[in-house]
Amino acid sequence: MKIDLHIHTRSGSDGSLSVDEVFQEAGKRNIDFMSITDHDSVDCQQKAIALAKEHGIDYITGVELNVTFQHFDKAVSLDFLGYQYDAGNQNLRNKLRLIAQHRENRALQILS
Repeated sequence: MKIDLHIHTRSGSDGSLSVDEVFQEAGKRNIDFMSITDHDSVDCQQKAIALAKEHGIDYITGVELNVTFQHFDKAVSLDFLGYQYDAGNQNLRNKLRLIAQHRENRALQILS
């Protein structure tokens, strides 16, 4: 069984393929079970669930979250993968939009 539980897309994260292209490639590589884990985004999950059924691939919802916390006098940043959540959960979607907006604002501050 071939499994890939850490895939990013071009539309929702820093991947190079669209959601459709991810599933085409997964089919070519005979992936049996997969998850798209875009950074702070679950926007493609409904489409991914439908495409997985079309391609005969078992699928689990996924997301990659960046968490920063203070450890003694140093800020530590870690990436966490989350799986099997309700992709339609509006509270989750709203929070992820806030996180993405914060990340974008921070990047603009750094560039300034």
